[in-house]
Amino acid sequence: MVATPFVGNIVIQYRNGQRESIPATMSDVTADEWVAPDGTDFFNLNGSLGEAKIIDIVLSAGGADTRTSTIRVNGKALPEVVLHGACVGTVVGRQFQQTPLLVPTGAKIEFTQTT
Repeated sequence: MVATPFVGNIVIQYRNGQRESIPATMSDVTADEWVAPDGTDFFNLNGSLGEAKIIDIVLSAGGADTRTSTIRVNGKALPEVVLHGACVGTVVGRQFQQTPLLVPTGAKIEFTQTT
C-alpha cells in the first residue's frame, strides 16, 4: 500500500473539567512520530491544570501502511496503543471514549506509528 498522510485531534480533559483539542499530523510511515502544531514530535500538556485524561482521539483516516501507534508519556512506553481504525471520526464509541487514558500533570506525550 501507499502511505497516505492523515490528521487528527487529541482531546484532553483536565481535572477541573476544562477540555483541550490538540491537532496532530501523521505521515502513515512506520516508526514516524505524530507531529504537533509547533512542528515537534511531542505534545506538552498544560501543567497548571493538573492531571489529565485523553478522552478521545479523532483521526481523519485509519492509515494505509500503519494501523496502530505506540504511546509514551514522559519517555515511558505504555502498554496501551492507539488503534487507528478505532479512532476514525465516523466510528461510534471511539477507543478513548470507551477507556480514557489518565496522564500526569504537565505530561509530555509522544506517539509513534507502527504496522
